[in-house]
Amino acid sequence: MKKLLAILLTATLLLSACMFSTNAVMKPYSMGDVNCDDNVNIFDVTMLQQILASLTESSPAIEYLGNVDSDDELSILDATYIQLWIAGIIEDSDIDGWNVFHDIYIHDFYADYESGKAMVGTPITFTVNADSNLDFTAFELYVDHELVATSEDNTITYTFEEAGVFSVEVRVYNVFGYASQPINHWTYKVVEPYDETELNITTKYITGKYLDTMQFDYNSMTAYVEATGGVAPYQYKFVFNSFQSSSYDEKPFITKTQDYSDKNYYEFGSVKHDDLCNRHDSHFSCEKPCTLTIYVKDSNGVEVTETMDFYFTNVIPIG
Repeated sequence: MKKLLAILLTATLLLSACMFSTNAVMKPYSMGDVNCDDNVNIFDVTMLQQILASLTESSPAIEYLGNVDSDDELSILDATYIQLWIAGIIEDSDIDGWNVFHDIYIHDFYADYESGKAMVGTPITFTVNADSNLDFTAFELYVDHELVATSEDNTITYTFEEAGVFSVEVRVYNVFGYASQPINHWTYKVVEPYDETELNITTKYITGKYLDTMQFDYNSMTAYVEATGGVAPYQYKFVFNSFQSSSYDEKPFITKTQDYSDKNYYEFGSVKHDDLCNRHDSHFSCEKPCTLTIYVKDSNGVEVTETMDFYFTNVIPIG
């Protein structure tokens, strides 16, 4: 009985470490390391058995690390797989994704109203696109460095109750409780109420602006536009221009156009980096910005247009 209590106490202490200390160190974890002590051994099998017997509490991290057979649930089969690995009967390669890296890559962070176009009292939806080989558990929105909203998915809605200029940031958490650093520090302007009857582009943005660090030659991009006012339905047109990096070269190196249609998005597809910049350096970035001109026309033929400048880079914010 004393031996069992000792095992349970050890398991409880290790479980606590797994649940609360993972923010401290950036490191890979191994599938099967249920107690997060950097070793896959019989203690992990014991903890898993205790969890299956409802003698020990689980956690999102344990649910992930213990699910070595990738069937989305903990079972005695997972414990068996871990024992087979300890005995050398199976290898890491026999279990998909044995090594788990919990870096968080945030690619895009944007709102459905551009700065200066959202009125006081308007619900604003902020979207963050992030990648990790771990599941995400929470997305947090900060205004002036204070937490104002939390969501379980990658969209967070917040309503500003007064006009002004605010600092806006986002933080993403994964199943280990690890959080990315707040990224994309914005200066976001909220304005007093205005006439919404006129046709107006409320926002325009491009997803996938960052080039993958492992395959920096290609980048998949999609441009979006949202509009209000006028007389719906709307028609949308996109004109994309890229320039060679020479400062004296004013002629577009590449022009891509999607003529007027009812689609409020334009899928660029894969774009070769050389075609965009004609320049490689340590940062793989362009000296001269690309431009995207967006046209919106309502049913009465009223048209508005806006142009945005942006750069391509392989520098991906990493949590």
